[in-house]
Amino acid sequence: MKTGIPCSDPVSTIITFFFTALLWKQNNANCEVQAVANATRSSQQTRVAYGAWVTYTCQLPSVHLAGDLQRRCISEWDNVQRRYLHYLSGNAPVCGQPNFVVSVYPYHNARGAQPVSTSSLRQCLESCNRPTSPRCFAVDWDIGTSACWHHSITTACRRPRASNNVMHYKLKTCVTCSATPFDTRYIYAVSRARWPGEYLTYSCQSGYSFRDGVITTTRTAICQNNGHYSTLSTCYRTCQPPVTGDNIHASKTGTIYGHDVITYTCSTGFELPSGERTVYVLCQPNGVLNTTYIPSCQRVRCHLNNLGPNTYADDSYLNYASSSDVYCNKGYQFPNGATSLRVNCQPDGGLSPSVPSCQLIYCAIPLVPNAITSNISIFPFNQSITIQCRQGFQFPSNTTTAVIKCGENNNFSPTVPNCVRRQCHIPATDQWFDQTSILTPAAAYFFEDFVDVNCLKGYSFPNGASRDRVTCGANGSFTPQCSRRRCVLETNDRVLYKPGPYYYGDTVNLTCQPGYTFQDGQYSMLISCDEFGSFGNISMFCKSQPEMLLANEQTAAQKAGVIGGVVAAVTVLLVLIVAIVYLVRRSRGTAQTNKKNTAQTKMPDQNADYSEHLNANEHIADFAGDPGFTQIEVYEPSSQEQIDPQYENTFGVIAATSDIPHDDSGLYAVPDKRKKMISSYHDEGVDSDNDGFYDLAKDPDVADDVVFVDNDIYEAGDSENDDV
Repeated sequence: MKTGIPCSDPVSTIITFFFTALLWKQNNANCEVQAVANATRSSQQTRVAYGAWVTYTCQLPSVHLAGDLQRRCISEWDNVQRRYLHYLSGNAPVCGQPNFVVSVYPYHNARGAQPVSTSSLRQCLESCNRPTSPRCFAVDWDIGTSACWHHSITTACRRPRASNNVMHYKLKTCVTCSATPFDTRYIYAVSRARWPGEYLTYSCQSGYSFRDGVITTTRTAICQNNGHYSTLSTCYRTCQPPVTGDNIHASKTGTIYGHDVITYTCSTGFELPSGERTVYVLCQPNGVLNTTYIPSCQRVRCHLNNLGPNTYADDSYLNYASSSDVYCNKGYQFPNGATSLRVNCQPDGGLSPSVPSCQLIYCAIPLVPNAITSNISIFPFNQSITIQCRQGFQFPSNTTTAVIKCGENNNFSPTVPNCVRRQCHIPATDQWFDQTSILTPAAAYFFEDFVDVNCLKGYSFPNGASRDRVTCGANGSFTPQCSRRRCVLETNDRVLYKPGPYYYGDTVNLTCQPGYTFQDGQYSMLISCDEFGSFGNISMFCKSQPEMLLANEQTAAQKAGVIGGVVAAVTVLLVLIVAIVYLVRRSRGTAQTNKKNTAQTKMPDQNADYSEHLNANEHIADFAGDPGFTQIEVYEPSSQEQIDPQYENTFGVIAATSDIPHDDSGLYAVPDKRKKMISSYHDEGVDSDNDGFYDLAKDPDVADDVVFVDNDIYEAGDSENDDV
């Protein structure tokens, strides 16, 4: 690298000058000024212009040791960077103390100094630091006159006195080393040293020796500038080794010197009877050990008594290098899930691995599909819980619950299978529906599956239909189900039978009470409930003989009405009968009117024999309910007009509602007031069983309490002596 602008052809020169001018402007053409320790400078600015000088001055008591105190800002062309570099010329100055100066006392001096002609403080100090005599120990420098003074006596090495404008510098020659830097009880000096650089020769007293093992009788040490000797060896008395037992080793063999500490350690896997493995033995300065006997080391034991809660071992201890198993109590386990742990006895008496605490075993509830979940997720050891399938599901064993227990392996046992949909089995054809009615039968039906089926003969669904859709229910059965049709038995209280209910296929034995029969004249019948829920179109009422006659006539009339020819004949006959009855009634009505006008009363013949009008063992009351019964009107004998319809005579007969019976012979039965009141007659002829027919009279003499008359108009007096 060269200073200035390099020469080249004119074109290059012009271009170079052009770019140089630009770069000069950009870099401001100045130099950086750096601070120097222990010195001041003429310019306090951090940068100076090109060509400017910077002057440095070392501050007392510092001395200019190296570098340039005056520096100028210069520039130099850099071909690599293609620009000028600006910097201060020379080297930065160094201000400080020479290495032979021990200390400086500003504004102090000492007596006994002699003037020396020098041009600077640095020359003053260097001229004092000469190896030739007379020896120079210190320098006084007068700041005002720049005068140099040397001290050739050791008094200058003492603390100087205060003085204006004088700096006192102590040199290393003021430093001295001790004549006896050791304990003279063990070491003595062969030759002494005083000043730095001089050697001290020394040796051990009788009965002592150096401990480094080097076979020499004397040693040397040099006095250093800091007033200390180099390494000094120590002399010691020796100790005899202690008596030791087996399986123990010393940290040092050979001679044992005073102040030595020997460590005796048991072999691996062994320990002292005290349980310690190490003993420290000190060789005292008087050559006596603090311990003269060390017992034998015995094999280490690892104790298994106090392993922790819920933990135990088969053995009470282990010897070194042996192993054993430790266990958790039942229901507990180690953090890794194991219930046992193999441990080894270590040399220090510890177990490896260390035995952790046993923890209570917990089991997580297994996740069983389609089972009812619980709010608790874990249960302790030996706890039993019940897993229940959701409605409509069951285990493959056809049960809906399973009891499991938390075991030692953190799992419940036994293993719970998945809950599966409950299967509905198709019942046999003799149960409630017909399998052949299934249009698309499946291999199996499960919960919530459905199928359309027909009920068996005599069966129906609850809605009465014989075909419907059934669904496999949660209990493993199809719903709804067909059931046997029910039959309702309709009869009267004259029928004896076993109470129901009655269903399809059931038979019932009906029996009439004594004196009663069914319509067909039988006293009993056996009926069956058919497939339609009916006992058939038959009469199941028990009736007495007159009732049966009437019932038979009605039945015959009904049957006759079925036949067309018979119906026509009966119709013609009925028309003729109606016409005849009408004519007879008309003639009787005319005769009655005439009788009322003439006020003639025809009394019945009390001596007449009426037995011809009655059958054997037949009473008047037997005609109760006969179609021949009619209503009659009652008139007063002295009145020409019809009496009040609400008039009631002494016999209790109301005129407008009298129901005095008559027979087919034209005779009328009227109460005999001389024997019995007419109210008694009515009490005998009542419908006590509400079957629509009057009962037979219980008193056979009731027939004697009436008389027959041949006219339907009679009079009844108010007196009991009046005749009818």
